[in-house]
Amino acid sequence: MSTKNIEKMDQLELSNIVIDGLKCLNTSINGDLTKKLISNAVKMALYSDANIPANPEIYATKPDHAKQAEFAVLTVIFLSIKHGFDSTKFRTLLDSHNISSMAVDELVKVYEANKAELRIKNLTTGISLPHLTNVEWKLTCDVKSSQTEYGSGELSYNIHLGRYKDKTGERETIADFVCNVEELQSLIYKLKEIERQYERLSEK
Repeated sequence: MSTKNIEKMDQLELSNIVIDGLKCLNTSINGDLTKKLISNAVKMALYSDANIPANPEIYATKPDHAKQAEFAVLTVIFLSIKHGFDSTKFRTLLDSHNISSMAVDELVKVYEANKAELRIKNLTTGISLPHLTNVEWKLTCDVKSSQTEYGSGELSYNIHLGRYKDKTGERETIADFVCNVEELQSLIYKLKEIERQYERLSEK
């Protein structure tokens, strides 16, 4: 894959509402409250409300700015986690939007300190489709059933698609289906077509 394509994959575009929220940090929201807001936002994302002490002072003076900043902090952190950003890429992203250097330092510090837990949280929430990491199959033959003394003799494949959970290693079923030989061959052809398409894209 070319360097140009890799650079495109690394780019992460933030919406104006997120950028404006981040720019509230250490400006319309003072430095002390900025630190509390960032810390509190990450704690709310990782833990239940019962484990988080109340911080009403964060919202006392400028609640609209505080809520927007809180939303922006969580958005940029989880987008960066989703894209696999390390602390250097995360800092570069923040610096590219002219955010307060003090706020950037605090965001990077919190990001680095909680990165492992944030990754686990990201795997268990959101609308991302599960990654397929396991396939099991069984070949069966219709020899006899409760309805008839004689079966059709037709062969069929029972396919079980699944994945292994990141935290426990336990297998989780994604989909189960049955197909005959022709249907299986059609599925394999379509998967190979996807593979060929991916190879063509990666060569550009």
